[in-house]
Amino acid sequence: MPSLLELEEECNRMMMLKFGRMVDFEAVQERSVNINLEELEVEIMQKEYEHSQELKEWEKLMMLTKENTRKLQQLNRFCLEKQQLETTLDSLNDDLGAEFQGPRSTDIKEKARMESLLKHRAHDIAILREEINLLRRKDGCVREQFSLVPLTPKWKGFVAT
Repeated sequence: MPSLLELEEECNRMMMLKFGRMVDFEAVQERSVNINLEELEVEIMQKEYEHSQELKEWEKLMMLTKENTRKLQQLNRFCLEKQQLETTLDSLNDDLGAEFQGPRSTDIKEKARMESLLKHRAHDIAILREEINLLRRKDGCVREQFSLVPLTPKWKGFVAT
């Protein structure tokens, strides 16, 4: 049986024949790539990418939810304003006293103006409902083709609540 010294000399001789120099295999082993570690790092990168994509989806859904909430709040304001206008219109009809036998021209004009405003608000509400329905069915792209009547009234004596 060969001794340890003889085996080391034989190993060194074979290294010189094969590589032309002495090779430190411990250093080679330390610098070699750990395949399992590399596979795990690739898997981590894939998971991070998937999570970032999912996060983008959630952010998109959050923005759509905020937009729909804003539109629902606007629709609610329009409905409240419509109700208030209807109440005002009804009170105008109820306030006609016996001393005013015939309709006054200012009352007729005011009623016509209120009815017109009421029609505009009903139209705006219908547009918003249609837009909300479109947002529910589609990917959320809002068309800017609808023009709404301004929210602030242009007549005297109206107090918004």
